[in-house]
Amino acid sequence: MKRITSLLLAFALILCSLSLFACKNSGKEETLDIMTEGESNYAIYRADRADKTESSAAASLRSRIQEKTGVSIPISTDDDFGKLEGKLEIVIGSTNREASAIAAEGLGENQFRFLAVGTTVAIVSSNPDCLKLAAQTFVDEYASENTIKVPKNLDRTWQCKPEFSYYEVENPIIDGGSDPYVIEHDGTFYYCWSGGNGVMVAKCGDKIDSISPDGGKKVYTSPANTNYSGEYWAPELHYINGEWYIYVAADDGNNATHRMFVLKGTTQDPTDPFEFVGQITDPSNKWAIDGTVVTCNGELYFVWSGWPGDSDVDQRLYIAHMSDPTTIDSERTEISRPVLGWEGRINEGPCAVYNGDDVYIVYSGNGSWSEDYCLGYLKLTGSDPLKASSWTKSQTAILLKSSVAMGPGHCSVVTAPDGTQWIYYHANLEVAGWNGRSVWIQKLEFSSDGKIKLMRTTKTVKLPEASWAIDQEL
Repeated sequence: MKRITSLLLAFALILCSLSLFACKNSGKEETLDIMTEGESNYAIYRADRADKTESSAAASLRSRIQEKTGVSIPISTDDDFGKLEGKLEIVIGSTNREASAIAAEGLGENQFRFLAVGTTVAIVSSNPDCLKLAAQTFVDEYASENTIKVPKNLDRTWQCKPEFSYYEVENPIIDGGSDPYVIEHDGTFYYCWSGGNGVMVAKCGDKIDSISPDGGKKVYTSPANTNYSGEYWAPELHYINGEWYIYVAADDGNNATHRMFVLKGTTQDPTDPFEFVGQITDPSNKWAIDGTVVTCNGELYFVWSGWPGDSDVDQRLYIAHMSDPTTIDSERTEISRPVLGWEGRINEGPCAVYNGDDVYIVYSGNGSWSEDYCLGYLKLTGSDPLKASSWTKSQTAILLKSSVAMGPGHCSVVTAPDGTQWIYYHANLEVAGWNGRSVWIQKLEFSSDGKIKLMRTTKTVKLPEASWAIDQEL
């Protein structure tokens, strides 16, 4: 009996020793060796057609690895898979790799993530502007003098926050140009303008002052001998319900035939060709220019400058309901006519502006060829946008000529990363006429009682720029 007991005790000790050994070794974390002893086992892959921000983040990751380890890690596009023989992958940003899609799933706003999917390491972000910060963090966390190792079960997520700085720019930001229309979409600014018998669009960059006609493409050219073949005025580029649209005035070569027309994008890239949809009009079918889209309570409305009759007596602002982005389904309602001294006999160039729940239409008064061209606004103070009584007009202009420029008017509005709003407008450097117009930018501000503050054309403005910092690891 004693012998059996001794054998059982010995067997128990052996089992315990084995268990302790297993426990000790199970705590040893398995790793993916990205670099060992100064030799890279991995390559960095980015999308073949990555945008500028993602390409910059990939380049930053490579340079930071070289600074930290002294080793140059290969970098290539995801379409070159297999060309770097024997190299595993660090994929950064949106690529065609499954690991990128898996890592991006469920990411919240302004977050980035490191995830190991098999032997692939993915670095992704819900905001491309945070990718450079992600690259920096990855190197700080895992790179040493000549080694980079990450856990085989790597899965870490960080929340980012914006930090703002301000830089000065000189007006005008474009030396020539009129009726500037600028839209920001997914962090990129697009500039839209008339191409004479068609429309031009340029993809410009990620800064408010990056707009330029350089590299612009003619996205639509009108056919000859139609009632919309010539004099393309003040085109506007809009992104509505997941599609791109351009609203533009055109005629047959005679101003009296000007009407509003709609073009629709053929892809998700607004620098690709647009197709002609047709005229957009209310039942009156009167002279119309400068059409824009205003959203009120989730409904679309079309606002434009038109004649009350069939002759050029004055220009007024009209509104009508839209059943979809290409169709008006109501009568027009006049919401403004030129009755104040600063308006001359013209109301034109309407532009929607939103401040919280408040809706405004900033518009141009007076002649665009004169030094007294200026901006005023309407505010929606009633419940029904189709009732003229729902709109209250500013009794004074909000942007006037100054010693540096004359005739400021016809604007578009964007929101900066810090939440401030900015208007692009044209101003005239000559006494009168259209030849001296150029594109300027100005900050748009509201008073505590909901009015838009008075502005003057100024030569220098300070624009906000966002950088990104880590808020916390999640």
